[in-house]
Amino acid sequence: LRSADFSAAVPWSFEIRSQPRVAQGVILTLGAAGIQSLKTDPRGQVALTTAQFANSGGSFIVNAINPSYATARFEAGYRFESGTTLSLGYRKQLAGQSVAQGDIFDAGLQLRFPSQNAPRPANAASKKTRTKTPSLTQYVSEGKVTGVVNTRTLMIDLGGEQGISVGDLIDIFSVLPDGSLGQPVARGQVVHTEWNRAQVNLLETYQETAIKEGFLARKPIAL
Repeated sequence: LRSADFSAAVPWSFEIRSQPRVAQGVILTLGAAGIQSLKTDPRGQVALTTAQFANSGGSFIVNAINPSYATARFEAGYRFESGTTLSLGYRKQLAGQSVAQGDIFDAGLQLRFPSQNAPRPANAASKKTRTKTPSLTQYVSEGKVTGVVNTRTLMIDLGGEQGISVGDLIDIFSVLPDGSLGQPVARGQVVHTEWNRAQVNLLETYQETAIKEGFLARKPIAL
């Protein structure tokens, strides 16, 4: 329900996104967005507005009688190991009522700056090997290792959505052939997060075991 006699309409969107399982790589996004009018306008009383909307083909005139439109969007980008991302996008007006047909091109640059409390990079962290296991009693946010970038850097399928933040400790556990939980093999620290994944730099190892995709990742909350 919209005031001032504007159209009652439902905004909608969907997006399919492919992104690298490691710290860097190509990012592809394909989606569409628009508005579907419910055709409940008080005809003859609807005023036009001169606000520009990103998905309306660049039109400065929208909100006409029963406005509906659909716009397709494609974006390709590359994320570097530092977290910097470059992207190019294209939007095409597919259909609509009282909106302009148009093609829109855009470019983006996303920079990530380390915070003052960010952990040291992997090549500066001291990596120790010991045989004892950590005396941890409770874990939260269990996930899995989804990528092994190098001997010091891992990717896990836990991120901001699961309460993971930069600086959090993560313990890595092996998985036995029968699928059961094995022994803790390493401890790392989160250095970069997204909504559903994070990059972990190893701080120390507990066993001479090669970490593999599928190993469990847990965030300790008690010592």
